[in-house]
Amino acid sequence: MSANGAPSTAAPRHVDREKLYTDAMYRHQYVTAFIDFGDADVAAIKASAKYIGPLVPAIVDAVYDRLFSFDITKAHFTKKQNEQFNVTESRDKIVDDLPKLNLEADAVAIRKSHLTGYLKKLVTADYADPAFFAYLDRVGWIHLKNPAKKSTINVEYVHINALFGWLHGFVASTVAKIDEIDNETKAAVLGAWSKLLWIQNDLFAKYYVRDGEEIPDSVSEKAAAAFHSGDAVSGRATTPEKPKTIVGSLLGSIWGSSA
Repeated sequence: MSANGAPSTAAPRHVDREKLYTDAMYRHQYVTAFIDFGDADVAAIKASAKYIGPLVPAIVDAVYDRLFSFDITKAHFTKKQNEQFNVTESRDKIVDDLPKLNLEADAVAIRKSHLTGYLKKLVTADYADPAFFAYLDRVGWIHLKNPAKKSTINVEYVHINALFGWLHGFVASTVAKIDEIDNETKAAVLGAWSKLLWIQNDLFAKYYVRDGEEIPDSVSEKAAAAFHSGDAVSGRATTPEKPKTIVGSLLGSIWGSSA
């Protein structure tokens, strides 16, 4: 269907299925095109910086309040889940007892600073720079346990997806309450942020799902091989290229995995 509801006569764009699972940039370009994320969306996101920027601390606090409201997500911040997480001089202060763990813990403070940096990056980055895509890709990759990174932290996708769904709703309701933005601008900002969150979600999902596992050299094929060898996690993700022009490539880590 065309934008006005009339049947479309244009030939559908060809998509190479195998490349969706073997070429990271090709997959990203397909998802971005299908979602229809373009220059207007980037402009809307950057224009929202002056309104969302001051709200970042509240958004970050709300994310961790939510993660702490369920024991299974709160458990990712305990000492058992953070044996190799670099907390510098405060390593011995990581709490191992879930009931004693609170939002003032050192490990949580580090994660909050990472998420703060990630949100700021989203409204300031050059979206045409391949290094920014590599940054977003790595944000997804680092949340899985695999031999190419130091951390043993592994966050199951059910929690990732749940958090994205909650965050989408929270950001939408937050933007809707900003009186300084007119309704037309709000609609553009909400649409752009919705698309961006789903693009980032796919950059997580591709390292978890088994789609395309029959394709040689695909991420899913490597995951299937690891699964059938009895190592269901460590082979699931191949190492994405590190961003060369973005300092601090791990700022986007929510659970705080380090490469």
